[in-house]
Amino acid sequence: MSKGLNRDTCLAIVGLSKNQFYYISNGRRPGKRPSLLTRYRDPKTLEEKMMTENQMVMAISTLKTNPDHGY
Repeated sequence: MSKGLNRDTCLAIVGLSKNQFYYISNGRRPGKRPSLLTRYRDPKTLEEKMMTENQMVMAISTLKTNPDHGY
């Protein structure tokens, strides 16, 4: 860009978008940390409780194997 080419031409040659060119990293990883527990509300009693990931997977798999629930 300092040699007389405009910004858009330089970015097209290099293969960058304007967002990638102007992005400044803050040094941290994006997103939330994964949790070990999941908040679950029982639809019958409407009470909330915390379940581990394995318990939640088992609950979902039992729902999926039920032939009455087609979807």
